Amino acid sequence: MIEVIKEIISIEKKAQDIIENTHQERNQKVSEMNNRLDLLEKETKSKAIRKIKQIRERELNEVREKAELLMNETNDKVAAMESLASQNKTIWVEQLVEAVLKR
Repeated sequence: MIEVIKEIISIEKKAQDIIENTHQERNQKVSEMNNRLDLLEKETKSKAIRKIKQIRERELNEVREKAELLMNETNDKVAAMESLASQNKTIWVEQLVEAVLKR
């Protein structure tokens, strides 16, 4: 009878050891998964930030190009107006003087 009790106690201890080992393994796996999850989250955030910077830079470049084109067009128009004014200055002055003197 004592041998049976000792055997039952031994089996119970082995069962508790197995359960404890299982809990430790589970905790270790949970910790590993949390670490992997944290790493994936950091990588995802990093990729998102990098992509946002790329998009922002591309859009800024597009805006700069459009602004440069507009400035060039404006400068060309101003130059054309100055040229026209320079060419017609004398005629316009004469017409103005004539118009004023006729009144």
